[in-house]
Formats: sequence, C-alpha cells, structure tokens
Amino acid sequence: MCHVIDDAWEVYASWWGIGQCSDCGRTARVLYEETGPADFQELRAAEEFVYGLMLNDGVPDLSRSIDDLIDDGPADFYELIYFAKPEIESTILTCEHCLEARRWLEEWCHSWMYGDYRSDVIGHWSEIEVGRHLPLGRLVVLADRNWRASRTTVGKWSDPQPLVAVETVRRLVDESLAWLRATTGRQFAA
Repeated sequence: MCHVIDDAWEVYASWWGIGQCSDCGRTARVLYEETGPADFQELRAAEEFVYGLMLNDGVPDLSRSIDDLIDDGPADFYELIYFAKPEIESTILTCEHCLEARRWLEEWCHSWMYGDYRSDVIGHWSEIEVGRHLPLGRLVVLADRNWRASRTTVGKWSDPQPLVAVETVRRLVDESLAWLRATTGRQFAA
C-alpha cells in the first residue's frame, strides 16, 4: 500500500507559517518545505557550467569537446559546481496533524509521498499484513474526517467543527507503532 518513488527528494529549506495544507486542505499552521530531486543540484550546476564554457562571448564554440572545455575551464570550476543554487521543484505545505500521519508512514513503512499522507494511512487499514488494531483505526477515522473530532454538528451548521488536538494524533501514532512492533516483533514493515 505504501507509495514509493524511486527518485530521492531533498528538502532545500523549511520554515513554519500559516497556509493551506497540501494534504488535508485546511488553512492552519503549516511546515513549508522547498523540495526537489536529491541529485538536481549537481545536475543543474554541471549543466550551467558546461553551458557557460561552451559560450564564448555569446557564441557557442561547438568545435571543442566537453572534456577540452572542462580542462581549460576557469579556476573556480569547483565553486561553480558545488555552490550553484538549485531550482526548487515545489513547495509543500503540511499541517501538524498530517505531519503526524507522515511520521507513522516514515517509521513503519520507511516511505511516503509528499501531499499524500492521509490517504496512505487510510489505505493501510485494509491491508492484511498491518493488522487492524484500535489505535490505527482511530487514526484512520480521524484522518478520514480531516482531523475533525466528530461528524455531528457543533453549534450552527455553518460553524467550523472542532479539530482534534495534535497531541491526540501523536498519541495514536505512538500507540499504533508500539502495537505493530509488539505484535510483529519488527521495528518496521519488511
């Protein structure tokens, strides 16, 4: 059930602010993460270096090989390769509730996809290998309700329904992981 991507991604910068969660869609305190492929920085820097060497006053020198261009390159070649600023693929915003769901996936499955934590945790409920247990069931129900405490209306119909506390979600994640580890005898899914 775990969604796995072969290409490794890296977080280039992160900070807390107010925004709309990429997963559940709620506007709340979120963790902003600028992400991109892990090898993107090196590839982009090498591409910029070769492009810079091939241009001679704006005119490409196509008669020379790349190896010759690198050998005759500037003294700051390594600075250009290692300190080129990467282009950021995207910025992911994740609320504290969804970060706890991501923690469950990270610790048990060792894999997750940005922006798909809730549906992945919900999908684990139907897996036979994980086993159905009360803490995971409660976590799945809360995730399915977008971290809302109840399906019943509190106050007027237009009033926002109360959110469950992040500490409650954190406790359910800890209890679920403890149950899985005690039952299976493994620290994480195989």
